[in-house]
Amino acid sequence: MPFPRTERERQASGDPRVSLEVQGFCAEAGGAITLFLATYFGIPVSTTHTITGAIVGVGAARKTAAVRWNVASDVVLAWIVTLPAAGLFGAAFYELYKLLS
Repeated sequence: MPFPRTERERQASGDPRVSLEVQGFCAEAGGAITLFLATYFGIPVSTTHTITGAIVGVGAARKTAAVRWNVASDVVLAWIVTLPAAGLFGAAFYELYKLLS
């Protein structure tokens, strides 16, 4: 029997997929609950940002060294920069539209 066929066999064999499945479920559940709560309170959120935060949270809960914090800090910086940048580009294109029409 080269590959475990059932969930119990995979767990008994120490298959790493079991751990990844649990971590993925926890990240998805955490992201979903966050989205439900944000919707309930009328807070606009990005699903991409929510699931990314949940994935980082699961990794940090497992082991803080499991998270590549330099990548996570780049993601946070991108979140901070994209909102005003998108606003500036939107305003610039609207001004261009007004000029051309």
